[in-house]
Formats: sequence, structure tokens, C-alpha cells
Amino acid sequence: MLVSSLALADFKDPLDLPAKSQLNIEDRPLIDVAKAGENLVAVGARGLIAMSVNNGGTWAQAQSPVQSDLVAVDFPTASEGWAVGHDGVILHSSDGGATWEKQLDGRKAKSVFNEFYDARSEEDGPDMAAAQELTALNYRDGPSLPFLDVWFQDEKLGYITGAFGNLAITRDGGETWEPWVHRIDNDGAYHLNSIQGIGADVFIASERGALFKLSENRESFDLLETPFPGTFFGVTGNSRVVLAYGLKGGVYRSSDQGETWEEVEGVPDSTITNGTRLSEKDGFVLVNKEGELIIFGKDARNFEVIASELGENFTSVVPVTSGDFVVTGLQGVGRVSLTTRSVSYVIPSE
Repeated sequence: MLVSSLALADFKDPLDLPAKSQLNIEDRPLIDVAKAGENLVAVGARGLIAMSVNNGGTWAQAQSPVQSDLVAVDFPTASEGWAVGHDGVILHSSDGGATWEKQLDGRKAKSVFNEFYDARSEEDGPDMAAAQELTALNYRDGPSLPFLDVWFQDEKLGYITGAFGNLAITRDGGETWEPWVHRIDNDGAYHLNSIQGIGADVFIASERGALFKLSENRESFDLLETPFPGTFFGVTGNSRVVLAYGLKGGVYRSSDQGETWEEVEGVPDSTITNGTRLSEKDGFVLVNKEGELIIFGKDARNFEVIASELGENFTSVVPVTSGDFVVTGLQGVGRVSLTTRSVSYVIPSE
């Protein structure tokens, strides 16, 4: 009992401690990277936030108010950005990623989300009652429930997704957050791994082949069934096609906004962790745990696989110039140029 008491007395919550200054930040584990106008912002372990003003050539550490692991970052404008991560943390920057403030953490989310559902009555329906029960269960043991992704349509309207079906929306740039657990067709309380807007649509990638799409009335996410039995980690797309990707190299494409899906065959069986659109006419790039880039054409039928020589366990990718990419991973951050690529697989055109 004495040892336990001393341990509790020495405990310092990572939500209350600013990130420590680190050397060689380009070699530290980084989980996600996003464009902030002409600059890049990457986030990672122990609250690390890194910035580059020269397309990933050099990196400098930005001020971060927490030591909780950060796993996702999004900038809808050059100045306004949000990052999320473990312990239910949401950070906001209004200066392009140079400085950050905490908007929400698991302690406050526990209070806000539970109060939201406690204020609703049984007459509000079974979805509300189920959401109340799930939210109470998720926060029963404290504030550690992680947020897994963040996406903002603009500087006001945004969404966060998390473990065990956690979902919330803001309409005022993060000043207030409203839980949306009752507004998603997620009876299994699956992890909501990522969220992405594609044109007028918004998709959520989840477990057991589940994808969700924001309904036409914009007030709920509907379940989309796919043939995939595994976990999806992300969705990307353009006006022609939507790509969902995930476990063991699973890639599925839809040419009807997610109504039907077909498997893209021949993709290496390494788990795909992240992907992005290159442009409306140039296709897509996905990255996997083997440290490979998978480059798709604009219709996502043909692809080639690039061995990067930057190590394994890629976590995210962003195009910076024509043919050049910045990738993050557990080994840090680096650049890949297709002008010096080595092609390990080529799938011919149909």
C-alpha cells in the first residue's frame, strides 16, 4: 500500500505536462503529417509536433502543451489546424502549427459527453439510450480513451473519431464539442479509425469491413457494407472513385460513391496505414508497413509499388512537389522522390 501511494504521489498526468524538447526530431516516431498552406506539420509520440517550411528538407519542434501521444493532424486552412491523440486530447493551432492550445481532453470529454446523454430521456429513442450506455462504459475507467483521427471541412465544422465508436462534432472551431455516438449506425461499437471528406461526401473507416458515410441530410453516418473481412485504416478518393484500404494490403474501390465495392487485386499483403489523393488527374499514393509506396492511377485500377529505402512501418504520406513525397513512420520522417525510385511491382493496365 505504501509503494502504491508513493507511485500515485509521483504520477504526473501527460495531459498536464508540455512536450519535452527533443534532439534530432526527424528521427523520432511520427504518426501523421499534413500540409498547412506551404508548410508541413507532423505529430507523434509524447506530444511531439514538428514543422517544416521547406517541403520536409529540415524540421523544427513546435510548442506542444501535452506529453500524450498524438496520432492525427488536419489543417483545413493554412493557419487553422487540429491534432488529436491519446487521453482524449484535442489540440488547436491558429498560426499554422507554430503554437498549440488544448481544447479538450479525456477528463473534460468524460464530463461533457456523459452530461449530454444524461440530459436526454428514454423518450429520445433506443439510439440515444445505447449511446448513453456506451459513453458511460467508455469513460468508466478514466480519460484514456484515444481519439484516432480528425477532419475539418473548414475552420468551423469538424469531426473527431475514436476507439470503441467514439465520435463527436464541432460547429464552432472546437470551442464546443457534441458527441455523435447516437448518430452513427455502429451497433458493434467498432473503432472509428479515420475520417475523410471526399468531394461532398464524408467517410469513416472502421473494423470488420465496415465503412460509414455521412447521410444526405448531414445528420448521421450510415453503414456501408463491403466484401472485406478485415480492418480498414483509411479512405481516399476523387470525383471518379473512392479507395478504402487497410489490413494485409486490402484495397477496395467504389465508382458509385460507396454504394458497391470491388477488391483491387495484386496489392502486396503488407498492411496499408495511410493514403492520399495526388490530384484530380494524377491518382493516389498509399503507404504500408513494409515501407513501400503504392501509386495508383486516377481510376485506381492500375498501380505500381515503390521500394523507398527509408525503413519500415510507414504511418502517413503527403505529396510535396511533383513526384516527391514526405512520409512519416516509427523511424521518423523522410522524403521519397519518384525520379530515383526502384519499382518492385508493376501491375499492367487492363
